[in-house]
Amino acid sequence: MAVLTETMVRALIAAGLAAPSAENHHYVQFAWNGVDTLTLQESPAAYPPSRVFNAHILSLIGAGAMVENIIMRASQDGFEVEVDETLGSLWRISLHFQAVAGLLADPFASAITARHTNRKWFRSPGLSATQKNDVEAQLAACSASGRVLWLDQPDQRKQALSLVWRAESERFKSAELHQELFSAVRFDVGWEATATEGLPPGSLEVEKPMRAGFQMMSHWPVARALSLFGAHRMMGLRAGYLPVRGAPNLAVIATTGELAPACFEGGRLLERLWLQATAYGFSVQPLAASCLLAMPGWRGVTPACASALQRGWERLIGSQHMPIALVRIGTADPVSLRTGRQQVSSMAVSGLAYKNPCQSLHRGLGGDVAKRLPLCCAAAARAGSCRQQAQA
Repeated sequence: MAVLTETMVRALIAAGLAAPSAENHHYVQFAWNGVDTLTLQESPAAYPPSRVFNAHILSLIGAGAMVENIIMRASQDGFEVEVDETLGSLWRISLHFQAVAGLLADPFASAITARHTNRKWFRSPGLSATQKNDVEAQLAACSASGRVLWLDQPDQRKQALSLVWRAESERFKSAELHQELFSAVRFDVGWEATATEGLPPGSLEVEKPMRAGFQMMSHWPVARALSLFGAHRMMGLRAGYLPVRGAPNLAVIATTGELAPACFEGGRLLERLWLQATAYGFSVQPLAASCLLAMPGWRGVTPACASALQRGWERLIGSQHMPIALVRIGTADPVSLRTGRQQVSSMAVSGLAYKNPCQSLHRGLGGDVAKRLPLCCAAAARAGSCRQQAQA
């Protein structure tokens, strides 16, 4: 029986960590049985208490993207993967690997390391009709319940623009959503440096004249005061409406069924679409707010906004499908700055010989000091060692 080696396991985990996540951080623990099974389990200890539901849903979508990456990367080593998922209040996914002689590598696995978000302005050309058909076929082959729906007709685009503008504006108007949005932005690294966790502001493609104002808007009292004069609408216009309006292609990943499996499946489909578009040479940006804020139970959104988004999506794609993520696709200039990715060396991986040197420190600290330590110690690259940060 062929088994995974430590080198293979590290490569698979690295592929998983290269998948997209809401805050450029995957809340996950990995475990390898030493033979042929790799387990991923949600690690929610650092979720903000007021946003556990939101973080859990985002983690499910991220888990789907991670699993898709791992499956595609495994194909390059000649392994097929059986997925055993438990998607309850905490998700747990076991991946069982089987060597298959003559297995062809997934044609889009090579795009895993190239995939990134591009927030610049998009222009033509976009996907051709043939490429759209190929995307649909690829997604249909890996999912019985999910699909990609194109919103490129004028009436469809008009409806989608209304939903995007409403949702993106809400993120600057609601205290909870505002905190959720800006907590991920790493203003501490400045506008020129990248980061392996969180979103370096330079990756957001905020125009230089607008950077000071954008950073001021990260303070809730300022954002709340300016929203009285419609600033949230202007921010929603710039963040969502205008980028979507000019994109050659707009697609929504939609699934059916219960919320948890629908989000997990949606994450897998989102990643496959993203990798395929990347392999074709196009730029991609997901804009998930209009989908997420429409989900029952989403924290921070007003009932009026949630209801309007739900009705809008039902008119646009029907009541049988649940929108998971909206994606714009097109041609764009290279990004100004790419975000880094969590490293395998920053993770506590059961079954691997490597041990995170900061684990013992984390266990020995408590209270507010422990909370101040960066998740999984990937932030050792930010400011020295965990011990230095704990003593600061």
